[in-house]
Amino acid sequence: MKKLNTLSRLKKFSLIIVLAIGITAFLSFTKQQQAHSKANLEMMEDGDDDEALSSSCGGTERWSEKVFTDADAGSIDFAHPHPSGVSHLVGLPTVTPGSSQARIQPQEDSVYTVICTITEFRPESDSDCHLVITDGLVTMVAEVPDPGCSSVAASPYKAEFITCRDWVHTNLGYNINTSVSLPKVVITGVSYYDPPHGQAGAAPNNMELHSVIDIHFLATTGVNNITASSGVNVFPNPSNGVFNISIIQSKAKISIYNMLGQDVYSGDLAGGTNSIDLTGHAKGMYLYNVISDEGVFISSGKLMVN
Repeated sequence: MKKLNTLSRLKKFSLIIVLAIGITAFLSFTKQQQAHSKANLEMMEDGDDDEALSSSCGGTERWSEKVFTDADAGSIDFAHPHPSGVSHLVGLPTVTPGSSQARIQPQEDSVYTVICTITEFRPESDSDCHLVITDGLVTMVAEVPDPGCSSVAASPYKAEFITCRDWVHTNLGYNINTSVSLPKVVITGVSYYDPPHGQAGAAPNNMELHSVIDIHFLATTGVNNITASSGVNVFPNPSNGVFNISIIQSKAKISIYNMLGQDVYSGDLAGGTNSIDLTGHAKGMYLYNVISDEGVFISSGKLMVN
């Protein structure tokens, strides 16, 4: 009988030990979960995007087309960027590609340079820097991928991505900013149709500059460039269709687009004053871009035909 009582006490003692171990483990797990939740909450309060908290490096849908590692990337004409504007790109044909569609020709073989304003910056779940850009009339998206991702590091334009990311983080930081206030910028990138998925600032025709290979402030131009305020003068504006455009460079090129994005005039400019005649075109607003003979942007603006 005494032996049975001893065994009973041992079983009870063992049960107490097991329960104590279990309670201790549960409390430890709960404490870890609370600390993890607190850390995530602090990150969100610092302004990080919810998606960025669970980010993956690089994307999936048409990703090789975005970073120029697809089989058709050799068709992209990087050597001759087209002077353009946001309204022009948004006016191109609407295309809704499949998630694994090959590069769409001819639209996605082109490189465009636009003068624009950045209105939003968002770090994305695939580690891209998402920029919403505008010409004051419409918006579209420009993206810079993360060269720290192996799929991006394989791109021949890795160095350009690094430079662009440095610019973005230096001037916009790392957290969401939906009210960016910066001077005008010059952005060069490859035109790309992104399947619509609720992107902030997305163009109605699904067009993006993806990926961006150069970005800089319009005011901080290189030695071969001049700003619109000091290098180009357009007069009269508005006019009946005849405009005088004077430049200080010896040679340049001008492209003029209507608000549907159609090219209505392209030609050469000589140093001094040049006459452009749009009297055969409809009344309304037009966009112009002036670039140097070397392909460097000089000026972008609006023309009004009365």
